[in-house]
Amino acid sequence: MQEDIRLLNDLYANKKLLSFSNNALEQMDTAFVDPLDPEENIRSLSATTSAETRGLINGHLAINRVIRAEVWLALKLRRSAIAALLELLVEEYYAAADIKPSPTYQSLLLGELAQQAAVYNSESEEASSTAEKDGTSV
Repeated sequence: MQEDIRLLNDLYANKKLLSFSNNALEQMDTAFVDPLDPEENIRSLSATTSAETRGLINGHLAINRVIRAEVWLALKLRRSAIAALLELLVEEYYAAADIKPSPTYQSLLLGELAQQAAVYNSESEEASSTAEKDGTSV
C-alpha cells in the first residue's frame, strides 16, 4: 500500500492526478485522511489552525502518516478497480472450467486403447516394410 501511496502522491505533486472529488476538496484547507481511522473521515485544517499544528500535519503528510484526501480517494478507487478486475477474472475462469466436460473413465479407457492400437499398427507396418526390403516374411 505504501508504494501505491507514494506513486499517487508523486502524481498529485506533479498535478497529474485526476480529481475524483470534482474539485470539491480543493475548497478545503489541507484535506487529509488518517489511514488508521476506521471510518476514513476526511478532515481539514481551519483558518484558525496554529502554525505548529499546520506544521505537524504537513510533516505527517510528508511521511504518509496522514494522506491527502485526493490521494486517498484515488487509492480507494484504484484498489477497488483492481479487486473488481481480479474477481471478474476468477469468475470467468470458473465459468470456463464449468463448460468443459471432464472425461469419463470409459472415454479415457477407449482413448488409451485407440492409442495402443495405433502404436501397434505403426510398429507392424514398420516391421512389414523392413521385412519386404530384406526379403523376409513376418
